[in-house]
Amino acid sequence: MKLWLSMIIKNEEKNIKKYLYDIYDLFDDVVVVDTWSTDSSIELLNAIWIKAIQYELVHKDERLIEARNFSIEHNTCDWILIMDWDEYISREDIKKIKDMESDCFNHSASGYFIKRLDHRYNDPFEDYKMCLINKNYVRFLFSVHACPQVYIRDNGWTWLWMNGVTLHHYPEVREYKLKYIEQLENWIKENPWCLRFYRFLWYYYFKHDKIPEAISKFKFMIQQSNSRYPVEILNSIMMLSYISYLSWDTIKTFCYISLWLEYYETIKEDFEIKINFRLKKRFVDSQQKLIENPEAIIVPYEFAY
Repeated sequence: MKLWLSMIIKNEEKNIKKYLYDIYDLFDDVVVVDTWSTDSSIELLNAIWIKAIQYELVHKDERLIEARNFSIEHNTCDWILIMDWDEYISREDIKKIKDMESDCFNHSASGYFIKRLDHRYNDPFEDYKMCLINKNYVRFLFSVHACPQVYIRDNGWTWLWMNGVTLHHYPEVREYKLKYIEQLENWIKENPWCLRFYRFLWYYYFKHDKIPEAISKFKFMIQQSNSRYPVEILNSIMMLSYISYLSWDTIKTFCYISLWLEYYETIKEDFEIKINFRLKKRFVDSQQKLIENPEAIIVPYEFAY
């Protein structure tokens, strides 16, 4: 199968050499959208015959969502691997994707989840990313951690899991900026129905020890009956159980774990929930531990925070 690579850059000269130079030749084409770099990024791309497309961010709070869709529209290949500049995929895994039989893609799936290992800490943290897309079915929505889940659900499509392929993430370890909280609050004012904004806002409240504010956002999320944001609602319940556990409130911890399991059963057929199947065992085990011993040590699941 043909496979194109899509990326967005701004001042990524060190990462271009570190990650892209090793793999770019395996793609049938590479589309790079540059948001006006001022370092040597463009020159480094030109050296490997990649011409970046210039895209100007108009709004000061814009977080590349339109640039991402702009890059997709400039791909002429159906299947696109979307990567950030702090991510790397091995040559072997690119070949695995390209060597897949074309019949594997002749179904209703509009894209694939790929396992992603986060290397910011000593022990890599396993997560997943929706990054292998069919451009005919996918567009990205919203400004925060742009992802196509809501768009896919709205259109009744689905995604599948791709076995045997790993994306490696090497983000810089950064402090959580209060300015980002202000941006999220502004986006919520503009789009109060977008629960994804709330999910990240309470995350940053939690990281800044704004626990009462975080709890209010968690509770707001779990009061919503919204099939467009099942993962965000699960994460909210997850965090409430964790905060209750940190507060030594065993009863609340047990209640939130039970609520999590109850809600999970109502949404378990969602395409994104299906790839989080390991979560259920974690919560079932935690619930059983608390039944047997109210002072049991519960190991929280790290995905939510």
